[in-house]
This record gives sequence, structure tokens and C-alpha cells, in this order.
Amino acid sequence: DYNKTGFEYCYRHYPYPSSLDENLTLEQKIASCRIPEEALSEMTVEQLVWAVIDFPLLEECKSLSTAEEKILLLEQGSDAFKKLVSLENPEREIIDAFMKIWETIETYLSFSNCMPHSIVIGYQVTKGIDTFLNVEFVKNIFFHSDGKYFDFDEDALDFLSENRN
Repeated sequence: DYNKTGFEYCYRHYPYPSSLDENLTLEQKIASCRIPEEALSEMTVEQLVWAVIDFPLLEECKSLSTAEEKILLLEQGSDAFKKLVSLENPEREIIDAFMKIWETIETYLSFSNCMPHSIVIGYQVTKGIDTFLNVEFVKNIFFHSDGKYFDFDEDALDFLSENRN
């Protein structure tokens, strides 16, 4: 049931990217995106993955040149990413979360006549293609995090490297 497993069930702490003042430094923007530890400790792996996908500085992260720079920004700025890194053996649950997320996106996009490429995430309605691209980007980040932060098996790495565009 999407209502119990999707992002709207997740802790919604982030400001919307459009509400972040462009005059803020990166450190100030990151500070406005913090999730309190008591909320993080209650979140499931799936909710943490959704929180990484919804990270307000994801567009800034995408603009960086290398995978290492992108991972570093997530490591420094995304409490959800840091929490996933700190978990013991979360790899299978991360892959399961991504599979559920794909099912959700595909379901919503298949109803494009009723809901023109929009997905409800929290109180935000976003274009399905934007969510799709964010999921692809975050999947790629996890792929490049293998060996340093995670230890995905070969099948998981194949899934993470698969491009659904």
C-alpha cells in the first residue's frame, strides 16, 4: 500500500527546494535540511531512501562533476544518506526499497491519463519524470558508493547500474 510505504508516510522535514534562499551558503542550506536524530531513528530503510531521493540539494548535487563529489555532498548534507551508511548490512533492504519505489512510479505513470505524469510525495505534487530522474540519480549514487560505504552483491550492482531511461 503506497500510503503506508511511500514518501508521504516518511518524516517530512525538508524545506522545498524553491523555498531555500539563493543567497544562503551551502552550509546554511544544509543546516536547513537537517532531520532530528529522534526522527531518523524511527525511519525505515525505505523511508530513508525516499528521503535521499527528496533531498532538496539534489539538483546542486547533480551539477557536480564527479561521483565522488556527489557522494561527498550527500554524505555531508543528507542525514538520511548518513543514516543508511551507518546501518549494519542495509544493502538488501536498500535494493528492496528501490524495487518498491520503481513499482510506485510505474503505477503512477501508467495512470497518466488520469493523473498527467504527477506523483504525490508528501504534500508535494511533482512531475513523474522528475521523480523518475531523481530515483535514477540516487540509484547511481548508491552504485558508486559500493566498496566505500556499502557492499552490494553482483545482482544488486546490476540493478543499480541499470538505466531505465
